[in-house]
Amino acid sequence: MSRFRDDGPGADWLDFEQALDRILDGVQTVPHEEVSAEEAGGRVTSHPVLAHRTLPPSANSAMDGFAVRAGDVEGAAESAPVDLRIVGDSLPGAPWKGTLGPGQAVRIMTGGPIPDGADSVIRVEHTDGGRDGGAVRIHSDADRLRHLRPAGEDMAAGDEVLPAGRRIGAGQVAVLAGIGARTVRVHRRPRVAILSTGDELRPVGSDTDPWDEGVPDTNTPTLARAVLEAGGIPLPMGIARDSRASLAEALDRVTGARPDLLLTTGGASMGAADLVKPAMAQAGYHSVFWRVKIRPGSPFSYGTLPRGGTGADSSGGDGQGPTHVFGLPGNPVSSFVTFQLLVRPFLLAAGGRRHSFLPVVRAVAAEPLTGARDLAVFLRVSLEPHEKGTGAGSEVRYRARLTGAQGSGLLNSLGRADGLAVLPRGIERIEGGDRVDVVLLDGEGSGMPRTPLDP
Repeated sequence: MSRFRDDGPGADWLDFEQALDRILDGVQTVPHEEVSAEEAGGRVTSHPVLAHRTLPPSANSAMDGFAVRAGDVEGAAESAPVDLRIVGDSLPGAPWKGTLGPGQAVRIMTGGPIPDGADSVIRVEHTDGGRDGGAVRIHSDADRLRHLRPAGEDMAAGDEVLPAGRRIGAGQVAVLAGIGARTVRVHRRPRVAILSTGDELRPVGSDTDPWDEGVPDTNTPTLARAVLEAGGIPLPMGIARDSRASLAEALDRVTGARPDLLLTTGGASMGAADLVKPAMAQAGYHSVFWRVKIRPGSPFSYGTLPRGGTGADSSGGDGQGPTHVFGLPGNPVSSFVTFQLLVRPFLLAAGGRRHSFLPVVRAVAAEPLTGARDLAVFLRVSLEPHEKGTGAGSEVRYRARLTGAQGSGLLNSLGRADGLAVLPRGIERIEGGDRVDVVLLDGEGSGMPRTPLDP
């Protein structure tokens, strides 16, 4: 029996933070695999990446100019210039091979290796650019002992350049290319089965209009996209009808797919047709909790299924643990919100990510927001630039405005949302002008500043 399970009345009616803690306690990180550096984009490092070379390999110039000896240019000024003989050129990838002697200079480009014997780079602006006859006149000694980038300034062989748990984006690809990495150890992408339930549902994208005979299944494509954005591999399992036979057949398909996670939508409330829970029990489901004190999305559940099917060892014989099952509400907004707040952190952590939570910004409510005495409420809002003043919200840069009616079946308000305004349990109302935290859903929302320095 789970240490979280309590069959007493109301024992599974958890606060949001309690539910999230119990979910994250169940995280099992998926195994790693080795992929080519070219295929590593978007993946998550499973082990630290170490530099196997020193960069830059030798001291090089930070300026275009002339590599010189500091003693040769000391005192140089417009009224007392110093003339040096140019003995060669040093370019990135084509260093000058000699040793610099007294009274000599080497023309050098940015990134060019510093010649032996040189300890300064005089930028070209402090010279005459090099006259005919192989000489250069130095007009200032302000650059003495400057503009040299030392060997290993970027990294030394053996340095950790990427930690475990780092998602490999464009900046990390640059590091891998810089160290010449051919392969990278990354976590396997978690496999996430998605099963919608309900007699009324019709698949979207078919030749017939799903509204002609029922309700379009928007949850499957929505969750599939959300899974992709969180680094997982979505495995749509179709629609299970409201019968034990259909649910059992669907769960057999899930068992065959051996997913790391299973997301079900609908059929998990308290109606006569809500058959998901008994069907899960028949398949060996182990409940951790059911119901969370949030709106939208209260009828949310979390538990596990044996990965090998009914009666099998929970690890499925592969050491990867059970399939983690998240029962999401059937209403599309509730399904989306509970995924973002409760499933997404688990999925990211299972995929090895160090940081698994959506960013939160502080905003000013553009209008009154209604919460609840016994529920944490998450309202879909758009973000607008906030004219900073001198009051309590003077440091706040966003204004949060409701995207419309907040019913859990209303898709339009979801499509307009930049984030979720958070009204913690017990906060029944926030007035316009009050501060409110907003969980960001889209960093490219219209209310985002162009840069962190924008006024």
